[in-house]
Amino acid sequence: MWSQILLIFTAAVISVLFYKRVPKEQSDIRFFLIFSSLAAGVTELFHLISFPYSDIIREYLLITLFTTILIILLMTVRVLKPSYARYPYPSVFLPALVLISYPFIQGVTALTSVIHQIVQGGSIIVLVLLISAHYNQFKRGWMAIGIFLTMLSAFIIYWVLPLFTEITVWMWQPFLIAGMIFSSLSFPRIFRDSRGPDIG
Repeated sequence: MWSQILLIFTAAVISVLFYKRVPKEQSDIRFFLIFSSLAAGVTELFHLISFPYSDIIREYLLITLFTTILIILLMTVRVLKPSYARYPYPSVFLPALVLISYPFIQGVTALTSVIHQIVQGGSIIVLVLLISAHYNQFKRGWMAIGIFLTMLSAFIIYWVLPLFTEITVWMWQPFLIAGMIFSSLSFPRIFRDSRGPDIG
């Protein structure tokens, strides 16, 4: 339970950090960063409390969270590109198609697990590409690498390790918490020297 409480507390703190440190020029990214942080905390809160339909709400919050993270990464990649090389702004919301189609497979455990793995794995791949292409724009490169390593560790422990042994939340949540902290300290810095996206 300690890791769950720590995750909820961390989510609240980094929401404030994102609000204060992400430039107003990237208000869309700031909004989604805050939303994803709060969604992570609320999702975990539903592990500690129970009420009618809490499991269903948590499931949809979870897929919304991972979809939002992928959207944030695509927004970030777009902002860091020169204005002439940016892909159309609406394309950053393509991951939302996962969320729209999710109700059609909701309840089918095998399919929902695959969707979660694809979205989470896709987020890690985009993160790797982002760090590789814009490493010099991170003021502390080791912290950018830390985001990747901690998130990858959480992914492996959550999805791969259960194939060999039983796991509990305290085994992967500390890595997720560390990744969230690294993100809140690193990502705002790379936006300060970038220009706001040309929406539309």
